[in-house]
Amino acid sequence: MQAPILKVKDLKVHFNDAPAEKNAVDGISFTIEAGEVVGLVGESGSGKSVTAMSISGLMPKRKATKSGSITLDGSEVFSCPDAEVLDILGEELGVVFQEPMTAMNPVMTIGEQVEEALLVHTKLTKQQRREQALRAMELAELEEPEKVYDMYPHQLSGGMLQRAMIASAIISRPKLLLADEPTTALDVTTQAEILELLQRLNRKHNMAILLISHNLHVVRKLCSRVLVMRKGKIVEDGPVEEVFRNPQHEYTKALIAAIPKGYQGGRHG
Repeated sequence: MQAPILKVKDLKVHFNDAPAEKNAVDGISFTIEAGEVVGLVGESGSGKSVTAMSISGLMPKRKATKSGSITLDGSEVFSCPDAEVLDILGEELGVVFQEPMTAMNPVMTIGEQVEEALLVHTKLTKQQRREQALRAMELAELEEPEKVYDMYPHQLSGGMLQRAMIASAIISRPKLLLADEPTTALDVTTQAEILELLQRLNRKHNMAILLISHNLHVVRKLCSRVLVMRKGKIVEDGPVEEVFRNPQHEYTKALIAAIPKGYQGGRHG
């Protein structure tokens, strides 16, 4: 049997300035199989974004203490030297953030930013990096990639910026895409387009996705499984439709009850 693409075991994260007994993430465990789309939902402060930062290696060591285990495609992330971690994450994991305008460098062109991972992790020539960047931009369904390649972030709309960020996340063809609130800053129409794009990437390239969201409606549209997080713990884990039909935890029931009735019609696509 194939090993999970991601295995998180007894992960604990404690911010150094927090009370000793209060962990931001408090002993969570879960796995994601190759090609699986999993949603991690919870309100602000539930620990979901801290979990995402721990998986992606973006949690500063000076700010927090971590324990437990995170294994990405068979490699244990916590026990690796920093240089090896960067290589593993650069090749196996792509990350899409929620605020593309603030996440992207305003003085670098879109093309430079899309191909940045190749500059760090490969020995490709400049022309080869450009070709791969344009291909990734096409996969992210950016119109006129040759033109966009030479543009700067302020010249793009929010939806185009998010597609550019998805292009930079998938340029190395990672096995897992971590999407942290990828549609929060977008209008409803663009939100739907980005979710459909993620769904196509999953289906065409068997790319596993961990979608971090506070929005159960978004999770229901994209994911096959959902993890519900509250106060640093996973309180529910199951197939998304099963959880919607028969939630076990009171917190999950409250989250579902808060969804406007027009949005409770099930999955699309």
